Parts: sequence; structure tokens; C-alpha cells
Amino acid sequence: MKHRSAGFTLVEMMFTVLILGTLLVLGVPGLRDFFRNSRMTAAANDLLADINIARTESIKRRVPVTVCASTDPLNATACGAKTATSFTGWFVFVDHNGDHLVSGAIAGPPAFPADVIIRRHELLPTGTTAKSDAGFISFADSGFLRSIGADASATRVVICDDRGNADVGSGRSAGRAVTVSPTGRAGVTRTVTAISGLGGC
Repeated sequence: MKHRSAGFTLVEMMFTVLILGTLLVLGVPGLRDFFRNSRMTAAANDLLADINIARTESIKRRVPVTVCASTDPLNATACGAKTATSFTGWFVFVDHNGDHLVSGAIAGPPAFPADVIIRRHELLPTGTTAKSDAGFISFADSGFLRSIGADASATRVVICDDRGNADVGSGRSAGRAVTVSPTGRAGVTRTVTAISGLGGC
């Protein structure tokens, strides 16, 4: 009896490789954008969560709580400049005497307990920018935004990658913006028009 070998012919194999190559060409850019969009969403949501925690803690503790920008957020015990315009890293702390400094206990008068760092967030990935209109977001014990001296709290942080404010479909931007109202309510927006209105990337 004749035995017939099972397997692929050269033509079948070449056709399979061609299909796989086409799928890769079509799929890889979409997968890359998926990961970049996920990274942008995570960055905006992390900042939004920390802002909401700061506001909640200020009301609960009845003291000022500040989210401040930092270039070394995992180790720093001092905020960056109040006039900084980058928010690529940050930490949240209880600012008992409201001076924008992470201070030890102050004997007074008036006396204040030591400030407490509540949360820290690592620097955003390389290539990601976070432009703000101030270097801190601070809440009074009412939950409203507060100024520190003559410096007003930030009301926006625009987060972008190398795509900038590009339209990725239906008017949605590749970037994200976290906004904070004077009453302390925060939210995330991602329309091209809104991000342009906030100064763009």
C-alpha cells in the first residue's frame, strides 16, 4: 500500500506566512495605540484619585491638605516651587499650618502637629508631559481650593505623550486633562476642543 505524507506544501506555507504578515502590519499599530491610551488614562485617573483623596482628607481632618508637584516624589520631603508648571510626579500631604512645606511639629504659639505624607506617586513615564498652571493643588478644611500666600492653587493639569492633542476619533484627544473647580470638584476631560482651551499639550 502506498503511504501518503501529511503536511503543508510550500505554496500553503507561503500563503500562511503572507496572511500572518498582513495581520501583524495591521494589528501592531493598533496595539501600540491601545497601550499608549491605557497609559494616558491610568496617569489621569491616578492624579484624579489623589486629588479626591486630598479633598476628602481635608474635610475629614479639618486641616489643609495639599497635592504638590515633585521631581522626586517617592523620596522628597519638600514640594517643588509653587509656581512650577510641571506635574509629572506628586505626593499628597497634610499641611497643618498651610505653608506648602512638609514640616515637623511646631511648638508655637500657635502649635501644630507634624505634617503627614499620605500618598506618593512615581514619576510619569518618559515622554509623558503634565503641564499645570501651578505647582500645587491645595484644599482648605471646607474642601474648597485654597491659595498659599499670593499663589493660587492649580486648576488644571494637561497630560500628553508624543501624539500631543491629536484627534484619535470622534473629537477625542490623545491627551487627557484633569481639572479642578474652585469648589474642589475634579474631573477628567479628553476632547480636543477642551484640551486646546486649557492651553494644549
